[in-house]
Amino acid sequence: MSTVTLKTTEVPSRWPDIWANLSIGNDEVVITEGQQIKAVLLSQFRYHYLIELARREQQRQRVLALPLTAKESPTIWNAGFETLEHFSQKFAHLSDEDMDTLFEQVLVEVRRVK
Repeated sequence: MSTVTLKTTEVPSRWPDIWANLSIGNDEVVITEGQQIKAVLLSQFRYHYLIELARREQQRQRVLALPLTAKESPTIWNAGFETLEHFSQKFAHLSDEDMDTLFEQVLVEVRRVK
């Protein structure tokens, strides 16, 4: 994905190109006035991807806010996070999209086994 920066005065004359590129998911368009960003245009795919990331972050924050149950010691709780950290380091080279695909495959397998 490439980012194109345009002045507000350039947008009307470049609209057909902007629309074509956004429609195929190629560009992110930043519209400025002076040094100030006034708007950012994204492809529909990128927009939905960012919305999904925000939703997942909200879920993660809710999980992190859960109190420890009587059966879980802080040591066990922290060990779980260490395991997740180790796991994430093994897959650090993968893109977010590749990780999403991998996790979806794992979830399908786990649900199939249940």
